Amino acid sequence: MGELSEATVREYLAGASLAFGIVLLTFQVINAYYSYTGVEWQGLAAYADAFFALFIGIHIFGGVLGGYLVGRKREEKILKAGIVTAVIAYVIEYIYYIIFERVFPGSLWALLGFVFGGVVGAFLAVVQKTRRTLTSSQPLKRE
Repeated sequence: MGELSEATVREYLAGASLAFGIVLLTFQVINAYYSYTGVEWQGLAAYADAFFALFIGIHIFGGVLGGYLVGRKREEKILKAGIVTAVIAYVIEYIYYIIFERVFPGSLWALLGFVFGGVVGAFLAVVQKTRRTLTSSQPLKRE
């Protein structure tokens, strides 16, 4: 089992914080908008499916961004970096909601969204690194 350096832990925490920050910012903005307009939560029940899709989508997007950015920094085990970043983001979100909201109703879906996004983001980082090494190793052709 590999040893984690301080820089590696810092990268994981930064990627996870960014992933969770995107989720938190999105839902705080939505909450502020509906609070400002005076819409009650009961009035939003008709849009539950749309909010669920947004919930999953924003978790996937946060996972992709966090997994991609951490994956770009890693030289090996890039997929593991995406998954670890996603799980840390989930833990941060879980702790936040338990402390401040006292309930976390979408915990399994949040975890699945973050992990799927982290894997996709890590895969995108691998693709970018592979493409970069392929283009830099081939000589330029002049016509």
